[in-house]
Amino acid sequence: MQYAMRRRDRQVSLPDEIEEIMKKCRVCRLGLFDEAGPYIVPLNFGYAVREGHYTLYFHSAHEGRKIEAIRQNPRVAFEMDCAAEVYAADAETPCTYSCRFESVMGEGRARLLETHADKAAGLNAIMRQQAGREFAFSEAMTAVVAVIAVEVDGLTAKRHE
Repeated sequence: MQYAMRRRDRQVSLPDEIEEIMKKCRVCRLGLFDEAGPYIVPLNFGYAVREGHYTLYFHSAHEGRKIEAIRQNPRVAFEMDCAAEVYAADAETPCTYSCRFESVMGEGRARLLETHADKAAGLNAIMRQQAGREFAFSEAMTAVVAVIAVEVDGLTAKRHE
């Protein structure tokens, strides 16, 4: 699901264009909430699209604030951006400065993957995004890492050129 945005002239709504933005991004900021309050963590990520539905993947240690927050409250928000460039129409006037960018943000529900097959698929989504290729993951490799899947409930994408 895509949400409406105030600056519709900057909204990216075609699925292929959204995916093109996502392909360029290397870091996704994951917003969590635990008993201490809001928590945002930048993470390398990967994603998959099945029948128009996005799933984001992250890897982690088996313990820590991020994992505990997901266990307490699986609702998350996320943001990724790329191609940021500050420019000025008139370098002497501060209010003429702006920024070119592309971004995707949204919300979803996080879960920790359990099986070797699911973890390997998630790790390969991350490796496709980060390294441009897949790898063979042994059960020993997937056992020592937590893999988080975020089923995206809604998102928006934006571009300012």
